[in-house]
Amino acid sequence: MGNRDWGEADFMLLHPDFGVVGVEAKGGTYLWDAGGFRKANSNEVIDPDPISQAQSTRNFVFNEVRPRLGGPFIPYALVAALPDMVVPEEFGPAGFLRNIFDRRAL
Repeated sequence: MGNRDWGEADFMLLHPDFGVVGVEAKGGTYLWDAGGFRKANSNEVIDPDPISQAQSTRNFVFNEVRPRLGGPFIPYALVAALPDMVVPEEFGPAGFLRNIFDRRAL
């Protein structure tokens, strides 16, 4: 199989007109601060964070899938789903919140 980055997203949603959405889902509650992305109840650092996990799947789509389909462009979005919590506004790095679904999105 070689040395390939197969991605880590939990789900890939594919649509022939709209492209691909990589979704990384995390159950439980989390903190994201200078200490990194951590489980709230244990302070265990989750590395890579959910968006980085979905990004590795984007790399798989662009490096492995796109050449097989013969297309020059595949629209791709990546999101993290944190359904067990309400994500505070100061959560994560700049721009992260636009890529997250929390309990309010259910």
